[in-house]
Amino acid sequence: MNLPLPVTMRSSAATMLSLILLGCSPSKPAAPDEVTTQAQLEEYIDSIVETGDPPGISVVVVRDKGPMYQRGFGWADGPRKRPATPETVYQWWSITKILTAAAVLQLVEAGKVDLDAPVKRYLDFFEPKNSDDYESPTIRQLLSHSACLNDVGLEIVGWIHFNAAEQPRQLLFAEEKLREHGKLVCEPGSEGRYTNLGYILLGALIEQVSGQSYEAYVREHIFGPLGMKNTGFVYSVSMSEHEAAGSHPKNLMSWFAFTFYVEEERAIREVVDGRYWFRHVYSDQKGSTGAIGSATDLGRFAAALLRGGELDGVRILTPESVELMAEPVIAVTRGARRKGMSFGLGWLRGQENSHVVLAHGGGGMAFRAMLQLYPEDKIGVVVLSNSTYLDGEGGAQIAKAAGSVARGQ
Repeated sequence: MNLPLPVTMRSSAATMLSLILLGCSPSKPAAPDEVTTQAQLEEYIDSIVETGDPPGISVVVVRDKGPMYQRGFGWADGPRKRPATPETVYQWWSITKILTAAAVLQLVEAGKVDLDAPVKRYLDFFEPKNSDDYESPTIRQLLSHSACLNDVGLEIVGWIHFNAAEQPRQLLFAEEKLREHGKLVCEPGSEGRYTNLGYILLGALIEQVSGQSYEAYVREHIFGPLGMKNTGFVYSVSMSEHEAAGSHPKNLMSWFAFTFYVEEERAIREVVDGRYWFRHVYSDQKGSTGAIGSATDLGRFAAALLRGGELDGVRILTPESVELMAEPVIAVTRGARRKGMSFGLGWLRGQENSHVVLAHGGGGMAFRAMLQLYPEDKIGVVVLSNSTYLDGEGGAQIAKAAGSVARGQ
């Protein structure tokens, strides 16, 4: 059993794990200077998979008019010799934040949420430890990571469960974690500081305003309308048939995580050739990191956004809301690895070879994911993998290469 650490030890543990992460991330084959053909793209991705870390990658490229490219590389489950395909189901981790942002904008459209209202209007328990020292942050500021609410640190690694029946209510979970960890670190609106805690609160907001659980709301208003049949927050029978087994090399990071944050005996299915292969792991914080699904389903969500919120005659957002999500709000100050980007409402926005790019990655032990949209080109790229490590930049290099090929076709 992993016992809670004293605050000073948790701080030291977090610092040590940060150093370990910097030191043990394996090198990856460098992306070619220029990728212009599908063959070059596939050669590059094959070179990554051949390292064995990640064992498998699924890539889907869409235009606003429909799918362009989809393929799996390597193994969805190495020990059981199941190949990765576009239908393979992975943990999306923080890509979930884009779903949460879209759900909040739906409630704004319905007149149930005011973006510029204080968070406390909807969540009466919203009392960060030092809230009297600052102006009250707004819903818009939570969405754009400009509320100056702290992130929760590496303790989030342990906020997981292993059984579908253990799903926590997000209202109760958010209240508990805010009480334990919540504080403001600057004047709301003054800095762009990435915070998982902010999106945990937004998941609770969706429950409070809609009267549904967060999961039920997103299933009814996003997954269902868009035909995302192999996506959810727990593994359905169909999802399990396509499930990728999460994996991680047996290294200092895994030793540290299992020592301080995760119950190894419950998390690990088996160890093969120096690699951990995981059982089902569910995120407690649904609005921040809870979604599980296939690359093809995430491609359908991307296509809907590229089409101004509509797909196959079904609308989930107005074009105005889609544009609002993409507009830059504040420069990234802290917490996102990609430099020179701004936070929108959910998205990180930047430039890539003079093209606007909207991006959001997701990562945790066992899986890594990337979603990138090129709205001017009407192109979306999904990259999902079953390892903590991907291409050295969380999938951004693969997405960039795939986007380059798509623009040339």
